[in-house]
Amino acid sequence: IDVVTDKTSGKYTASLESNPDELYFEATMSREDSVLGGKILRLIYHPDTKMWTCSEDYPNKIPQKFLPSTCRE
Repeated sequence: IDVVTDKTSGKYTASLESNPDELYFEATMSREDSVLGGKILRLIYHPDTKMWTCSEDYPNKIPQKFLPSTCRE
Protein backbone atom coordinates (compact mmCIF):
# COMPACT_ATOMS: atom_id res chain seq x y z
CA ILE A 1 0.00 0.00 0.00
CA ASP A 2 1.33 3.39 -0.98
CA VAL A 3 0.58 6.68 0.68
CA VAL A 4 -2.25 8.46 -1.10
CA THR A 5 -0.88 11.69 -2.55
CA ASP A 6 -3.17 12.49 -5.48
CA LYS A 7 -6.76 13.71 -5.34
CA THR A 8 -8.27 12.61 -2.02
CA SER A 9 -11.82 13.90 -2.25
CA GLY A 10 -14.70 13.59 -4.66
CA LYS A 11 -18.45 13.42 -4.99
CA TYR A 12 -18.89 10.87 -2.18
CA THR A 13 -15.70 11.28 -0.16
CA ALA A 14 -14.44 14.21 1.85
CA SER A 15 -11.03 12.60 2.24
CA LEU A 16 -9.07 9.45 1.57
CA GLU A 17 -5.99 8.38 3.45
CA SER A 18 -3.76 5.36 3.59
CA ASN A 19 -1.31 3.93 6.05
CA PRO A 20 1.32 1.66 4.50
CA ASP A 21 2.60 0.59 7.93
CA GLU A 22 -0.81 -0.54 9.20
CA LEU A 23 -2.02 -1.65 5.72
CA TYR A 24 -5.27 0.25 5.40
CA PHE A 25 -7.18 2.75 3.28
CA GLU A 26 -9.73 4.96 4.99
CA ALA A 27 -12.47 7.02 3.37
CA THR A 28 -14.38 9.77 5.14
CA MET A 29 -17.74 10.31 3.50
CA SER A 30 -18.72 13.74 2.22
CA ARG A 31 -20.88 15.84 4.54
CA GLU A 32 -23.15 16.61 1.58
CA ASP A 33 -24.87 13.28 2.28
CA SER A 34 -27.13 13.63 5.32
CA VAL A 35 -26.99 9.88 6.15
CA LEU A 36 -23.30 9.13 5.59
CA GLY A 37 -21.75 12.56 6.03
CA GLY A 38 -18.64 12.40 8.21
CA LYS A 39 -18.74 8.62 8.63
CA ILE A 40 -15.57 6.63 8.01
CA LEU A 41 -15.00 3.32 6.27
CA ARG A 42 -11.65 1.61 6.71
CA LEU A 43 -10.45 -1.18 4.40
CA ILE A 44 -7.73 -3.32 5.99
CA TYR A 45 -5.39 -5.64 4.10
CA HIS A 46 -4.32 -8.92 5.73
CA PRO A 47 -1.09 -10.13 4.11
CA ASP A 48 -1.33 -13.58 5.69
CA THR A 49 -4.61 -14.32 3.86
CA LYS A 50 -4.18 -11.78 1.04
CA MET A 51 -7.72 -10.58 1.80
CA TRP A 52 -9.28 -7.21 2.53
CA THR A 53 -11.80 -6.64 5.31
CA CYS A 54 -14.02 -3.69 6.08
CA SER A 55 -14.03 -2.03 9.43
CA GLU A 56 -17.36 -0.29 9.29
CA ASP A 57 -17.26 0.37 13.04
CA TYR A 58 -14.15 2.52 12.80
CA PRO A 59 -14.84 4.99 14.39
CA ASN A 60 -18.55 5.22 13.65
CA LYS A 61 -21.03 2.80 12.15
CA ILE A 62 -22.08 3.02 8.53
CA PRO A 63 -25.48 1.37 7.98
CA GLN A 64 -25.12 -2.08 6.37
CA LYS A 65 -27.13 -1.11 3.29
CA PHE A 66 -24.53 1.54 2.38
CA LEU A 67 -21.47 -0.70 2.72
CA PRO A 68 -19.75 -2.23 -0.30
CA SER A 69 -21.41 -5.60 -1.01
CA THR A 70 -18.32 -7.53 0.08
CA CYS A 71 -18.52 -5.87 3.50
CA ARG A 72 -22.14 -6.68 4.28
CA GLU A 73 -22.98 -9.46 6.70
